[in-house]
Amino acid sequence: MAYGAAADVKTLSGVKPADLDLADEAALTAWLMARLGEITDWINQETRRDFEAEVAGGELLAVPAGIDGYANQIGRNVVAVCVAGRQTPVVRISQWRVEIADPALIADDIRAGLARYRKPLPVRITRVRSQAEIDAEASEA
Repeated sequence: MAYGAAADVKTLSGVKPADLDLADEAALTAWLMARLGEITDWINQETRRDFEAEVAGGELLAVPAGIDGYANQIGRNVVAVCVAGRQTPVVRISQWRVEIADPALIADDIRAGLARYRKPLPVRITRVRSQAEIDAEASEA
């Protein structure tokens, strides 16, 4: 199952099937669910966690609502970039270059928000000993 919901992404973005040249609402929902699956994978990598596995393992009661919210926001950004990309004309060499206003799918504020959910890396402490310390320890034993 993916984080976020296709219905929420539709509401946030205002996307219609015609915007992406899709046949109907069912095709749009299927397309959005595929993107939310990709977003779920990215969130798991970014946070070093799999919230659904943690729920299944009993570590969490439910996926945090904030994670679903961030997935919906990233989904909205994906839709915006896709729609803008479809509406942007092909540029020839002799023409001015056309760019999308902000093609970043994961905005800095979303990345910063996800950092609060990040699982810290395990810390390992290694002590380096001199040969004299090793010899002294061996003689004591």
